[in-house]
Amino acid sequence: MLMVAQSSTVAVDLPAPPLEQNSSERIAKIEAVLPYLATKTDIAELRAEVKADIAEVKADIAENRASIEKLKADLTWRIVIAMSIMTGVIALVINLSNA
Repeated sequence: MLMVAQSSTVAVDLPAPPLEQNSSERIAKIEAVLPYLATKTDIAELRAEVKADIAEVKADIAENRASIEKLKADLTWRIVIAMSIMTGVIALVINLSNA
């Protein structure tokens, strides 16, 4: 029997797996799963796809960052122009009210 400790206070007795009795069953289960496991080639292809996807996302991020910077510059100039117009209008109102 195998002694397996679960947590620090409880021990459970598990029977040892019979080697000869279930070995053919275990091998059959393993062989049934083998066609679904990834090969080195599958993993290499997946890695290449992921790298290509990451490169595409990075390019999209760079493009969006450039667009954001352009919008930011445009907005800054619009704010400057609006403030200049407001300053001119306020100065005109003050001059007219004093006259």
